[in-house]
Amino acid sequence: MDNNKNALKEKLKIKLKEIFQFENRDLNFGIYRILNYKREEIERFIEIELIDEIKKQLKLTEKEKAGAIKEKVKKTKEQILDTFGKNAFENNTLKKEFKKTPLGKKYIELLNQLNDIKISVEFENDIYNHLITFFSRYYDNGDFISKRRYGKNEKYVVPYNGEEVLLYWPNKDQYYIKTTEYFHKYTFHTDHLTVNFRMAKVEEEKGNQKATDKKFFVLDDNIFDFDDKNKVLNIYFNYRSIDKKEAIKNEWGKKDGTGIKQEKINEFVIDILKQKIPQKSLASEIFIGKKNKSIIAKHLYIYTRRNTTDYFIHKNLKEFLERELDFYIKNEFLQLDDLQVLEQSGFFDKLKLYLIAVKVFKNISFKIIQFLSQIEDFQKKLWEKKKFVIDTHYVITLDKIVAYAGPSFLKKISDEILNNKKQLEEWSFLFGITIKNKKDLLCDDDLTFKDISCKKLPVDTRFFSEEFKWHLLTAVTCRHNLDDILDGILIKSENFQALNLLQNKYAEKIQTIYIDPPFNKEKEAGYLYKVGYKDAAWLTLLENRIALSTKFLKDEGNMFVNSDDNGNMYVRMLLDNIMGKNMFKNEILWCYEKPGGPKDKLKNNHSTIFFYSKTGQSIFNQVFVPRKGETELTKRTGRFTTDYEGKIAPDWWIDIPSFATMMTAGERTVKNFGVNFPTQQPEKLLKRIFEISGSKTENEIIMDYFPGSATSLAVAQKMRKKWIGVELGEHFWNIILPRMKKAIAYDKSGISKDKDIKEIYNPGNAGGFFKYHMLEQYEDTLENIDLKSQNDKQQKLLSALPEYFVKYMLDWETKNNQTFLNLTAIKNPFDYKLKITENYRQKTEKTDVIETFNYLLGLKVNRYKVLTADNKKYVFVLGEKEGNRLAVIWRDLNDLDLTKDKEIIEKNIKDFNPDEIYINGDAIVKEFKAIEPVFKSLIF
Repeated sequence: MDNNKNALKEKLKIKLKEIFQFENRDLNFGIYRILNYKREEIERFIEIELIDEIKKQLKLTEKEKAGAIKEKVKKTKEQILDTFGKNAFENNTLKKEFKKTPLGKKYIELLNQLNDIKISVEFENDIYNHLITFFSRYYDNGDFISKRRYGKNEKYVVPYNGEEVLLYWPNKDQYYIKTTEYFHKYTFHTDHLTVNFRMAKVEEEKGNQKATDKKFFVLDDNIFDFDDKNKVLNIYFNYRSIDKKEAIKNEWGKKDGTGIKQEKINEFVIDILKQKIPQKSLASEIFIGKKNKSIIAKHLYIYTRRNTTDYFIHKNLKEFLERELDFYIKNEFLQLDDLQVLEQSGFFDKLKLYLIAVKVFKNISFKIIQFLSQIEDFQKKLWEKKKFVIDTHYVITLDKIVAYAGPSFLKKISDEILNNKKQLEEWSFLFGITIKNKKDLLCDDDLTFKDISCKKLPVDTRFFSEEFKWHLLTAVTCRHNLDDILDGILIKSENFQALNLLQNKYAEKIQTIYIDPPFNKEKEAGYLYKVGYKDAAWLTLLENRIALSTKFLKDEGNMFVNSDDNGNMYVRMLLDNIMGKNMFKNEILWCYEKPGGPKDKLKNNHSTIFFYSKTGQSIFNQVFVPRKGETELTKRTGRFTTDYEGKIAPDWWIDIPSFATMMTAGERTVKNFGVNFPTQQPEKLLKRIFEISGSKTENEIIMDYFPGSATSLAVAQKMRKKWIGVELGEHFWNIILPRMKKAIAYDKSGISKDKDIKEIYNPGNAGGFFKYHMLEQYEDTLENIDLKSQNDKQQKLLSALPEYFVKYMLDWETKNNQTFLNLTAIKNPFDYKLKITENYRQKTEKTDVIETFNYLLGLKVNRYKVLTADNKKYVFVLGEKEGNRLAVIWRDLNDLDLTKDKEIIEKNIKDFNPDEIYINGDAIVKEFKAIEPVFKSLIF
């Protein structure tokens, strides 16, 4: 029995090490780096502390049971003395003649129980068995999934509260984490070597583009490099589709080139590396291994496998596991049949032991759950944290510069614009306009534009210095409120993170949300999913983002969600859950021409747009019946058509994070930016939707956080609506941003030909102004976490605190990290840096702390004032919130003279007369609020 108990102990340890991902202990990035930092403590917890805790719990229950029996012995002895007198005992022992009496028999039996009390090995083994069973059942390849069932041989059941119809999926209470973590960085260590898998090129999905070819990891032409001095080996990969010829040649699948397997490619990769890496070099250490599996084979399998799955974070893992534990105990530990046998046999004491085993099992499970929850809650904290704006840029057409800042300002900056090679090359590339000097742009010194096309040329501050951007912003907001004159906002970010940051500023401000999310069709899923959880992953992806975005809708606002027959039934029920069944307005079918299709089925040539309102007050205009001459509404164009076919991109174009740029004969020939959008909706369809949902007010805001080719945003611009678009894909740079530049300059295609649009959007009155951001992402947050070791004295004090390790360790030891706002580093807010990943490569970048705080505060920005005073840079942000006038002042705190500082601040905000003043760091300005504590509180 002891051998069996020891085997069960080891099995439990192995399971817990799997859950705590010990197989990845040599990885050095993301959550693994955090776990590895405390790997010794985790191992001690599993190997020693947990087993000791089980022993301790068993002893406590033995002591507890012994105490109860001692009390019974005492009471029975008193009964014997009352009945038979003092002579019943001799030397504190019951005399022989009284032992056969009913009281005597009871007394002897209790003494025997007291002498023999000990939890049986059988019940101790039960505890180990149930711990293994419970945590094995709910843990599934990195995530905890609901798999409750009645009895050992019954089917799984789902939590049910009596709903008439229940939409349930196993990841319902989790966040879907769309990640590129493994793409850009995978690092592991051997005995003497650091090995990095690096991504050289990625043929990735473009937003809500529906993929048609499966992608695989293959070696890049530049296979590897080795830094002998630092002992670092970098191996480079591409992530792309594979044609049949390549597959047949390398025997990666079946003989006809189908059925390609990543495992076959991995074997090929290892063979190539063996040929290229000298066998006697230090780098050849990667070919050493155990059980006929080399180190490189092990990690290549992990790397390629993990990139074809997705991840979830529980919103409340502790609550979930404790609820499932309670269910497990009632339905599997305390099985009805077992209890009935015990009762019928009359073994009530065994029943009590059974309950004791349950108590021990529950207490130990709680201990494990607490520790697991600390790690999961920490990841949740990183996911939910409002992310920093990394940079902010503005795009404004020349005519709008004149309109907002005056002709003299444009004249002042014209030389700087004309000397900017990248700006001129982009104008040539996007608009076919070649400008070599001021005469090509302007007819004369009074700034009469040479022609109307020049008038609308968009200036992108990304091509200019930081000083140029601030100079421009100060000028255009001198007499105009910035947020009022901006047409829209583009955000390069995973959409949940962007929505999370925008909440405070745009809650209940959006009139229409339109999204065309990725479909969940097996071969066309525009998202990653685990085998067996395709639909569940997709539902979680949608639920997280749609539920969050409903907070942005006005009471009179509406939401439109496009789907196809692979997910229509799910989307309708999901929207019923989120928006409410009574908020359903219409199911809009739109038809399109779709070539091909299976011969044994009816041709599917339509998609569905579900139309829901926020409240009963929503706007609904009856304008969806096609008008005469508008039959093209039913056509799907097949791709986003541009004017860039065959054009030569400027030299710097490939510096943009773009994998869609096509290289032909050594030239940067761009063909529609190399992107095909087969599910793109026609502009007329989006126009009709916005007409249904909106009023004639031009300042209404349209939001799309799955914009694909940005048709919805372009239509909003042409209809003179304001817009917000969010996209993570790299086609943000080479499709969405250029398309919106063309839209504000004037795009003659699509609805631009409609009579009613011509009146408000034409070559004469186009022009526009928008800003765009790039945000910190979840993976960046992970990379910026640095667990600082405490000194020995501090660590001993912390370790002595009750349950510090299992409950509080991660939060405490990361509280001053950069991603959580490091108060020391923020002393110079213009130089606050984070490690970020761009183009699948990590670098350290300055963040836009000012714009981040504007969003966190929910500030409507009216004006910027930027100046240098007392040899220090000052940025004044003047705006409004909830009817109050706010001034937010930023400056470098190093060597700050507070007296002079007070004079500078009061002088520059006097005319604005703010109701509230926010200042970073210390100040002696009357009744100011310090930015840092407010920033820190709003970031979570």
